[in-house]
Amino acid sequence: MGVKRYLINISYIGTLFRGIQRQTPRGPDAVADPSTVQGLLEIALDRMKPKHPVVTLCASRTDQGVHALKSSVTVDLDFSYEPSPNIIHKFLNNFFDDTQLPIRVQEVRQVPIDFNARKMPLWRKYIYRFATLKPNSLTDDRLSKNLLPIPITEFDRCYFVSDSKFDLEAVNKTCELFIGTHDFITFMGKPKLQPEDISTIRCMHQLYVEPSQCHVPSSFDDYFNYWLLTCTGKSFLYNQIRRTVSVLLSVGQGKLTVDDVRQMLLEPSPSSYPQNLALAPACGLYLADIFYDPADMALPDVEEKIDEKKVEEEREKTNKELIKERLEILKLRKDKEMSIS
Repeated sequence: MGVKRYLINISYIGTLFRGIQRQTPRGPDAVADPSTVQGLLEIALDRMKPKHPVVTLCASRTDQGVHALKSSVTVDLDFSYEPSPNIIHKFLNNFFDDTQLPIRVQEVRQVPIDFNARKMPLWRKYIYRFATLKPNSLTDDRLSKNLLPIPITEFDRCYFVSDSKFDLEAVNKTCELFIGTHDFITFMGKPKLQPEDISTIRCMHQLYVEPSQCHVPSSFDDYFNYWLLTCTGKSFLYNQIRRTVSVLLSVGQGKLTVDDVRQMLLEPSPSSYPQNLALAPACGLYLADIFYDPADMALPDVEEKIDEKKVEEEREKTNKELIKERLEILKLRKDKEMSIS
């Protein structure tokens, strides 16, 4: 049947996983990795019995506890039979349903064999959900994390801040500083494995915070104001968004000023980041969308197939005309022979 490349769009709740990216090594002694989203996806695809070992490529590398409304993975598959994308789609969701895992496949489509899920996105969109206490909604003895009245529908889905002070105007004024191309090394965390030659120059297309709401309205809404941060760009550095959220929250609470953040961007350096500033929790972060140029995902178009058909039709037409011409020549020869005799 031949190797085909598929783009798989997935959603997941990241609380139970060690991130999306496979943690165990590949190779002759490779073992399955049921602790990550990528590892589980490969286990599921392997059960479809492809001819070769399953190796997927993730478009983004979300950390442990981070969620995804839409992430993308590519995989090259070759079967002794030929399943349609819908068959693969249904098989994967059956697997995740049976195993009761919070992963959902949203789409499977065939893409060109040179399509690269990681390098080809035009932009990625992340959102960060957090909530601040409404003024005077709780007494001081209820302000610790495990005493907050957090709705169960928001548990590990939103960052709850036990502080009522939040200046939205100052936060969005600070957001404007991030838009455009900058050296964001100040906002990059320190991953265990990091290429030494990585560029820390990134372009941020959008960054803003707006009022939001709880997933399911309830009486607990009396305690919190919900907020949604939206951030888009082609790519981001390790922990860049969560560190940015930490800084913006500090601005909203009056612990940092707009000028403090401006200086972080003007003097890019790991030492420019406040050393005592805690990293915003993973639970509030969602990979919301990944956008590709439709032309990059398109298989050879219908017009090419139509042209091939026309060529074949012309070839058949020519053959018929040649046969007709030969028959006419034979007829003329026969008539000539008869006239001579």
